Amino acid sequence: MKHEQPVAAGTAVPLVVDLDGTLTPADVSVEGLMAVARRGVLQFLMVLRWLLTGRAGVKTRTARHAPLDAVALPYRPEVLALIDTARAEGRPVILASASHRRNIARVARHLGVFDATLATSNRANLKGRAKLAALRDMLGDQPFDYVGDSRADRVL
Repeated sequence: MKHEQPVAAGTAVPLVVDLDGTLTPADVSVEGLMAVARRGVLQFLMVLRWLLTGRAGVKTRTARHAPLDAVALPYRPEVLALIDTARAEGRPVILASASHRRNIARVARHLGVFDATLATSNRANLKGRAKLAALRDMLGDQPFDYVGDSRADRVL
């Protein structure tokens, strides 16, 4: 649950943006996993072995073996417009995703529009209640707006 920098508590309601299926139509973890598996039989078997380590472990290994090319990722213009509007209003914008922190950092560096990031690490898969707990750790009881698509994140 590592984040780049804390978001200062203030009067502006933060905008929290999910990556997979929201900022991009892609699922970067699944695409990375498939990219590794398609490299050959040994890599496919390696992926099967990774699946035994749990979601956070799989995402960590995938991020190492198939780094995301954030420049080539298709971004949804309507979500980028929401981010631009929030920034123009002086609202903090947070990228919070169940994708691995290495890939989230690549997206954040490429777009340059996020004040902080929250993402999966080797220890914790940041999805659903875990994402909410990380956001509460960062923001306290401060309200926030959330843009996402996952049923698991409805707790937010």
